[in-house]
Amino acid sequence: ALENRPELRNAELAIASAEIGLKEARNAMLPQVDLQGSVSRGGRDHKPREVFYGIRDRNDHTWSVGLSGSLPIRNRAARGSYQVAEIGVEEAELRRAQTTADIELQVMLAARSVDTNQFLVEANRQTRLVQETNLQAEERRLTLGLTTNFQILEVEEDLTTAEVAELNAMIELEKALVDLAYAEGAILERLGIEVTQPEPRKPVNYFRSVTPFVNPRPEK
Repeated sequence: ALENRPELRNAELAIASAEIGLKEARNAMLPQVDLQGSVSRGGRDHKPREVFYGIRDRNDHTWSVGLSGSLPIRNRAARGSYQVAEIGVEEAELRRAQTTADIELQVMLAARSVDTNQFLVEANRQTRLVQETNLQAEERRLTLGLTTNFQILEVEEDLTTAEVAELNAMIELEKALVDLAYAEGAILERLGIEVTQPEPRKPVNYFRSVTPFVNPRPEK
């Protein structure tokens, strides 16, 4: 029942999202080192034409490499964000535990309701059979002159009441079965409805992200 309920899946996604935020906050507390580099080529001359030739012939070729880093001393903002992220993970886990407990309680109550209504259906069925037997007996007594039509009408009324009670019990049993299927997360399966999940989209590669106006190559 737990694996079929969307509420629990949402709780799991909330925990995963909170853990990603915790990792991001943890990374913000770490020292940072950046490696930078550049390469260029050009040309120099008094004449513009010769400048372009210099670019072609790589007359002025330069490159540079740099390394920079930062070390947070107190970094209160990052530490505060990390503590907030930790609390977010704990709250998400508590919500998942509460959701699990709620689902288990719903399943238990729904199953108990099914058992109760099954008992009521059987009890009302027996009552209806007894009233049918009473009506048959009264009809025999009427043929023998031992009862009256008024008594027959009263017994028929009792039989109708028993039939209505049995029908109501059967309706309540069907409702209880639907509630149990909903609590177990299997209502679509029991109705024969299949839901196909769409395939996840592939992430955009780096070349496609920097060249948005280039038609992508067809996938083989």
